This record gives sequence, structure tokens and C-alpha cells, in this order.
Amino acid sequence: MIGVKRADSLAIRAVFSALIAVMLVSMVFSAAQVYLEFQDELKADRLALSRAVSASKPALVNAAYQLDSVLAQQLINGLLMNEIIDAVRLEDDSGAVLASGSNPPLDESMPLVSLLIDKSITREAIPLFKDPIDASADSSGLYGTLHLSIEPRRGMQGFSERNRQFLWIAILRIILLVVVLTFILRRQIISPLQHVISDIQSLSALGLTIQKPKRHEQDEIGVLVSEVNASIERQKDQLKQIAENEQRLILILDGAGDACLLFDLIDGEIVYANQAAFHLLDFSESELLNKHIFDISPSLDAIEWNERVRIVTANRSHQREGTLLARSGDQIPVESTSSTISLNGRALLLSFMRDMRSRKRLETNLAHAQKLTALGE
Repeated sequence: MIGVKRADSLAIRAVFSALIAVMLVSMVFSAAQVYLEFQDELKADRLALSRAVSASKPALVNAAYQLDSVLAQQLINGLLMNEIIDAVRLEDDSGAVLASGSNPPLDESMPLVSLLIDKSITREAIPLFKDPIDASADSSGLYGTLHLSIEPRRGMQGFSERNRQFLWIAILRIILLVVVLTFILRRQIISPLQHVISDIQSLSALGLTIQKPKRHEQDEIGVLVSEVNASIERQKDQLKQIAENEQRLILILDGAGDACLLFDLIDGEIVYANQAAFHLLDFSESELLNKHIFDISPSLDAIEWNERVRIVTANRSHQREGTLLARSGDQIPVESTSSTISLNGRALLLSFMRDMRSRKRLETNLAHAQKLTALGE
């Protein structure tokens, strides 16, 4: 019985391809979701920083104008609470530092964030002009400058932690999806196909039809089974016709007056002999069908046999005289007419052997009589 290797199975390959496609699509959608959330997180951090600076700006202007380092430091500490600020300092109008501060070093173990954004610090300088409400200062005067060092990745630490969990959930979701899809495809495609193939292998040789799997009577598997059943019926008809033709051939050969033998073209094995052949050589059926051409024609060797097969194949028919070895050891002169045929897909040599003993005796007697006549004259 011919089997299909797992690696060569069309159903397995189709399921494997479907699983890969599902995994890729799931990964793409998960990555897109992460990227969109990342962009939203960046926008939210920038907006929060802008609002914090705007809210602190009047107090920063006042601290710079009054050179109040205590107030300035309090304001700086408040700004440092913003997630994306790496460092901040406040300078007065002469460039002297009133207050400064920085956040702890950034945790670099954020591979997902590093993939989405470069490691870069943006520096911004915000001039602090006189508050229009304060009329005691020059309206065009610069009271100080706020320097910000912005590291967007700082705001992504919470995002990284959340999406690490999200990625694990996504991976588990993909695995679960693959398991469910594998189960469904195996139940709906692989198992029915395997059953059909098994039925084809076990029943087609017996000439029996195959039952359609349940729930697959109208789909492609049902159509496949119908086609296989039709093919089996055609094969049964062909085999029946071949058997009838073989039976007719055997009847014709058995009824022939001359000995008839069928030889295998390759090794000269005798595969058939009619009753006239058994009678001519005085062998039983089992004895003769266990012999080769070389057993009943000792003068013939493999080289000459192959040459004879070549001549018969080239000319379609060939006639020659030779001798056959009978069971008694007698050499029987015969005239053979040979041609090639195909029977059950097997190439054979068909030979009709005419017993030439009577003719040879007649020729001998005629030659003897002619010789006596010549002597009498």
C-alpha cells in the first residue's frame, strides 16, 4: 500500500501555510496596535509637558524677576514630575542659574521602546518675559530662561511595561488561535482526506466503491470521492474487458493445431503453453511453465536470445527453423513464427512451433528415392 509522507502531505502543507498566515496577520495587527498606542502615548506626554510649563510660567517669571531661588527650585521640582523631562534649570536674565534638577538615570531595558524611537535628548530654551500684569517691570525685558532636556523614552516606561504584558497576551492569543485552527482544520480537512485516501487504497484494489464522509457529501471531498468511484467503475469495466480478451486469446491458442508458447522478453521465462506444446514436448503443465527458453533450446544462449528478440521487435514477425528438446531428450525439429505482444502490461514473445518431423522424414525419403532412381538409371 502506497503511503504519503507527512512532509509531502498536501493537507499538512495547506494547514501549515494557513497557520503561518494566521500568525503573520496576528503579529502585524498586534504590532500596528502597539505602534498606534505608542504614538498616542507620545502625544499625551508632550501635551502634559506643554500644560505643565504653561501653568508654571507666571511663577517662573516671578521667581526669575525676584531672583527667588527657593521658589525657583520648588517650581523646578514640580516640572521634574513630568515623565519626559530628563533635566531642567532656570537662569536669570544674566545667565546665572537660579535652580536646576534632573531625574534619575533612565532604565535602558526597554527593547520595544528602543525599536520604536531613537535614543535622543531634545533641548529646548523657553524665554521668560515680564508678565503683562506686572506693571513695575519693563514690558520688553527678559527676566530669565527655562532650559528643558526632554527624553521621550522616559515617558515610555509605563508604556513598555504595559505592552510587555500585552505582547505576552498577544503571543498566548496567537498560540490559542493556532491550536483552535489546527483542531478545526484537522477535523474538517485532514481527517476526512486521510479517511478517503485509506478507503481508496484498501477498496480500489477490491473494486469496491467508497462512502462519502459525513458532512462532506456536497463539498470538494464529496466530489473527489465521486470521481474516484467513477474511476473505479471504469477500471472494473476495463479489467473485465481485458479478462474477456485474455480468455478469448487463451481459447484461440488452446485450439491451435501447432504448439504455442509465450516467453518473457527479458529472461525467456515460459509464461504460457497450449495443449499442443505439452503434447509435443511431453511435459506436464507445471513442468513446462517452470522452465525457460534455454531449457528447451539448449543451443540458445542469452546473447542469441536478445538478438532474436531485437529482430522480432524490429520486424514485428520472424520465421526460422530450429530444434526443441523434449522430455525424452529427443531433438524435435520445428519451424517457429514469432511476434511480440503485450499482456497485462507485460512484454511477451509469442511463438507458434510447427512440428517438422513428418516433413523432415518425407524430405529424407524423397531424397533417398531420388538417389535410388539416379542409381537405377
